[in-house]
Amino acid sequence: MKKYKILIFILLSFCPYFISAKTCDLKEISDKKKLAREVAFSYEYYFVGNNIYYDVTISNILDDLYIKDIKTGKTYSKTEETIKKVSDNQRLTFEVYSKECNELIATKFLSLPAYNQYYNNPLCDGISEFQYCHKWGIVSSSITPEVLKKKVEEYRSSLKEDEIEVINHETKITGFYVFLVLTIFILLLTFKIIVYGKKEKDFI
Repeated sequence: MKKYKILIFILLSFCPYFISAKTCDLKEISDKKKLAREVAFSYEYYFVGNNIYYDVTISNILDDLYIKDIKTGKTYSKTEETIKKVSDNQRLTFEVYSKECNELIATKFLSLPAYNQYYNNPLCDGISEFQYCHKWGIVSSSITPEVLKKKVEEYRSSLKEDEIEVINHETKITGFYVFLVLTIFILLLTFKIIVYGKKEKDFI
């Protein structure tokens, strides 16, 4: 019996090590979720050769929160953390945990845009609005340099066809003014003759 008591005592003495965190009530969980809403993400991109990479910064990791990157399994708990050299065209998933409550309190997502490798291609000069020349976006693997050249030529041809021909109509108004001046001159002359003729009659 004494042996059992000793065994129970030993087991109980290890209990604190099996309990890693307390159970939080609804209000405490709600407070932690408010803190999780403050967690923010930002990124900067740069090139290494022909490849683009992002440095992702996680900020406002407040209080007892920590962040887990689902893809890599790494955790981050400093107020601000930076994940280096992340490839483009990814949707990252992060889980926000409370150390105190030992509970998942939020899940956040971050989408990194895909970079179009043809954006700086000389074929795309001046037509960045063309669907295969956008800076950001996924271009089908079927678009090879040869196919791109053909598509660009077709697009440029369509632009020429859509151009509106501007025709300048020159209004020749010189003759009109000459006619107007002559008309006024004749009217004045006629008026003068009539008035002069009337004066002569009155004089006689």
